[in-house]
Amino acid sequence: MADLGRRGRAHGRGGRDRAAGDGLRHRGDPPRRARGQRRGRGRGRRGRGRRRGAPLTALALVALGANLGARRATLDRVAGELNRLPHTRLLRRSRWIDTPPEAAGDGPRYLNGAALLVTGLDADALLTELQALERRWGRDRRQRPRLLDLDLIVYGQQRREDPWLELPHPRFRGRPFVLEPAAEVAPRLRDPVTGRTLLELSLR
Repeated sequence: MADLGRRGRAHGRGGRDRAAGDGLRHRGDPPRRARGQRRGRGRGRRGRGRRRGAPLTALALVALGANLGARRATLDRVAGELNRLPHTRLLRRSRWIDTPPEAAGDGPRYLNGAALLVTGLDADALLTELQALERRWGRDRRQRPRLLDLDLIVYGQQRREDPWLELPHPRFRGRPFVLEPAAEVAPRLRDPVTGRTLLELSLR
């Protein structure tokens, strides 16, 4: 996409982001486990939200972007994969829009879009799933051009700012390549910070 960091990525905080865009990112990846530490199943930050039969209670807005490879085919397939995430259903996805990179030297043009999900995963677990999906598609966070960029933009009306995740994505309001498709899939969804709808933000 044109970068949310270009925009924000499957939006954990670190690095320059972009988006659905840079991966609308939040600031950094979660800390690695110490050598020999076992992955917990229970209530750790990244392990929550996966209970069997979790009710689909939260609306989540995800920005998608790609500027390498067969962009349209990639985003079409990824939209289907979002619908198969645990305890998650894809409600709507936008058209894909062609956008220029935000900065010179950021590579080819982007194809960007947005997906509205309803999920039983908490925000941390959903972000973990999005980042795992990026990795399966070969995303290299050290490179600006990307095969796939996913950013968690809004999760319900949740507001938070920590080293692992910031909600809503702090830069999405100034990025037309995020707002235009977001307003298409969820025009009446409100920004938890400003109280404005996505449609209102897109028309400013």
